[in-house]
Amino acid sequence: MVLDGEASSRCPRRPLLDEGEKWGRIFGFYSHVDKGILPEEGGLLSQPHRLLEYFSVIDRAKHEATEEHQERERRRAAMKGKQS
Repeated sequence: MVLDGEASSRCPRRPLLDEGEKWGRIFGFYSHVDKGILPEEGGLLSQPHRLLEYFSVIDRAKHEATEEHQERERRRAAMKGKQS
């Protein structure tokens, strides 16, 4: 995972645990952006670059988790079909 421009192989939850308040605010901002409300005045290009990078990391993680969930569901349905 790349965060703040640095590749990291440590547990992805560690930053959340180490800096819970900061990440709580970031996820709060993300939930508003997901609904079309930006944290700063202006358009997308007026937002802090670092914040946009964090949102990108969250988007990627969300996408990967969704794909993994869908794959598990496909496998589960395939197994269920074989058992019938």
